Amino acid sequence: MNDPTLQYSISGNPSGKTLVFVHGWPDSPTLWAAQVRFFEARYCCVVVTLPGYGGANDKRPACDFPGLVQLLLNTVQTAAGPGRRIVLIGHDWGAFFCYLFEQRHAELIECMITLDVGARLKPSSIGHALFLIGYQWWLIAAWAVGFLIPALGDLMARNFARAVHAPRPSHARARMGYLYYFLWRAILFRRSRSFSLDGYSPRVRLLYVFGGAKKYMFHSRGWLRLLRTGNGSVAVNLPGAGHWVMIDQPEAVNVLIQGWIGAASPGAGSVIRKDQYRQMPWKNLKGVTHEIDRVPDQELYHWRLSRANVSANGEFSKFPGYDRLLVIIEGAGVLLNDTELKPLQPLRFKGEQPIECRLVSGEVTDLGLIFDREKVDAQMIYFSSGPGCLDQQPQTWYIFDLDSGDTHKDVPLSTCSVKRGILVSIFTL
Repeated sequence: MNDPTLQYSISGNPSGKTLVFVHGWPDSPTLWAAQVRFFEARYCCVVVTLPGYGGANDKRPACDFPGLVQLLLNTVQTAAGPGRRIVLIGHDWGAFFCYLFEQRHAELIECMITLDVGARLKPSSIGHALFLIGYQWWLIAAWAVGFLIPALGDLMARNFARAVHAPRPSHARARMGYLYYFLWRAILFRRSRSFSLDGYSPRVRLLYVFGGAKKYMFHSRGWLRLLRTGNGSVAVNLPGAGHWVMIDQPEAVNVLIQGWIGAASPGAGSVIRKDQYRQMPWKNLKGVTHEIDRVPDQELYHWRLSRANVSANGEFSKFPGYDRLLVIIEGAGVLLNDTELKPLQPLRFKGEQPIECRLVSGEVTDLGLIFDREKVDAQMIYFSSGPGCLDQQPQTWYIFDLDSGDTHKDVPLSTCSVKRGILVSIFTL
């Protein structure tokens, strides 16, 4: 393929899924260093550079939005191969171009992850509006000044990058402001309106991750509502992170992305291998859970089965409206408030109940079910000589194998080979 592409680097496992990373202002491919290190053993990582965002010798002319989307398409087809589906990941302007690309080429995207810039942005206050207008026009001014006095334009861009604590403020250049110029040209003069995001709704599954430690957000409340009521898309707030979430909390971002990439829900009569469990951060961000299954696969689920390691004392996350079943499958047990939870003895409690967990003697591993008490009921039983038979037919059941760590979903009990495990049954109300 001889069509022009964006500058890009490619690394990792060529036989794995292709992950395409797109940065924003005023960044470079180094923004994704922690993600590439984490994923390249398993996936093929393609990291692009936006025009004008390369090194000091990058003097390529600025592209308008249609041209950039076409360059991204050419890059995807060159790096991944024609017609091959990708996982598209973008931050800041990179998120914006992910939305534009998905709007036109959804058939090429398996799933999408965007960071800290939503497709819908409605200022929440006058101060919010002034902030957005002010910084964008400052960067447009730096871009314009850069044509006449390049050193002054670059200084204006770098000073703003320092003010907002960009990871590499020295990398900022006046020429990078062309994207804001094209944005406001489209707003004021209705240019390239076919490349706007008015009324945009993602057609592929989207994970949107944003930092909560900012005065102003780069999305509207309507954007979050859209994702939470849409096609299985999810919005996740990382409270301790700012705009550059992959820098502030790289481990949490990596776990979220990994979980989203492997988020296909297992089918009936299947065995879910332990290496297929999705790593997800705890709701309180103080640990990691290995999610076995979630039904439906969205933020407001009916139930979720997971396994977690607990290595320190601490408070449980709260899940209002949900009940929980918990069983210790490895270790000496824990104290939940004043109740001792011994190994292989399931305990049920309310998700909104304040729970302080204290280890009895060292680290433990638990198997937990969280379920919406208004929609389903559930039970959890330990067995040591085969699962036996069910007194009541559940909607869904799981058999967690204590020896292999795998989970059998809706496998007929009469043919199940598990000798020692946990039987989890889900009943529709």
